[in-house]
Amino acid sequence: MKNIFYSTLFCAGIFLASCHNGKEVDTDLITIDLSENYPLNDAIPIQQLGKVEYIPLETDSVFLCDGQKGIRFINNEFIIFYNITNNDFLIFNREGKAMNKFNRHGQGPGDYFAVFDLMYDEKRQELFMNNSDQFLQIYDLQGNFKRRLINVRDFIPAGYIEFSGFNENLLLYSTEPDSSGARLNKFMVFSKQSGEKVKEIISLDDPATREYFTSGERSVLIDKIYDSGYWPRIVVKDTFSFYNSEPWSDTISEFSEDLNSKIPVIVRQPSFFTSDFKGLLFLDLVTRDHYFLRFYRTHSDSPEHMTVNRKTKQITLQNFYNEDDLNKKKIYFGLSGVDGIRKVDDNTCYMLLDAFNLKEAYHNDELKGELKEIAAKIREDDNPVLMIIDLETGNKE
Repeated sequence: MKNIFYSTLFCAGIFLASCHNGKEVDTDLITIDLSENYPLNDAIPIQQLGKVEYIPLETDSVFLCDGQKGIRFINNEFIIFYNITNNDFLIFNREGKAMNKFNRHGQGPGDYFAVFDLMYDEKRQELFMNNSDQFLQIYDLQGNFKRRLINVRDFIPAGYIEFSGFNENLLLYSTEPDSSGARLNKFMVFSKQSGEKVKEIISLDDPATREYFTSGERSVLIDKIYDSGYWPRIVVKDTFSFYNSEPWSDTISEFSEDLNSKIPVIVRQPSFFTSDFKGLLFLDLVTRDHYFLRFYRTHSDSPEHMTVNRKTKQITLQNFYNEDDLNKKKIYFGLSGVDGIRKVDDNTCYMLLDAFNLKEAYHNDELKGELKEIAAKIREDDNPVLMIIDLETGNKE
């Protein structure tokens, strides 16, 4: 399994470096020197970033949320939660009331055995999922099977995949050996409706880069991150573009939505390929005002969470907290444990607050405001409370 992961992860981004179509490159790059110890930013309540809303997710005997990563979609009407342990899809309304539940787990027509990745298309009102039988399958929110789109094994023999959606298309990665034994990397765009291939970009591996990536302290660090369960996505979606954040490159680049242009935005030093290698830096989230990143030093068990102000280019370590938490416990933007704030769409981030921990904080008089009122009413074994941050209402200076 590790070999499959290494192979696909390495290949998933290398080919993107060839994708430039004459767009003028911005020379005003942000340089992050991984040899430096960047300062903490001033303690900032998340309430300064946008409107904060708390939604207790209704609990009953059949609507049970199983973890901290389950939110898949939020809009003004409903919330989609996916239970990875039992393959339940739980649909709540915007007030957190249980609306609908479905589970098509099985091996029959229209079923899914395990879900590797999924996304909801609000415009089409369709749920796209990468099923373990390697088909991309589409459902509505009542669990009705609509169609199969493509067989992933036609494009990704190893079976590992990330996919993203934009407009009327889906973006997928694949990697496969060529006749000489080298690996071809394919970056493909498919129609969401028909599965017809719209675009394909191919590049070839650099064997020297692969050797760096799969040996020595780099490999040890990659193992550590992978085993933590919080390996980042290589491609980070923004409003009208994608950011490519592969660990083996010294740059993080922005790609236009049509994939015809590429602009480097962040340069990482020292180089991945030198003896001064300091660790791995990943882009987790992009918002209107900030880049949120994770830095793993070669000899550290936990990441450092960085923030880059897109306007001032200032680089600091994250120091955010919820002002309704009187302890001001630090929380992070990015995929790092249960305390990570995740991005749902371009204007919305969320965090799931565990009911047991909230109840304990309430009894210890560590909460205030609306969060305290909610904690007084919930039970320790209830579903989590969904905290939403509406970034669109934040400071736009």
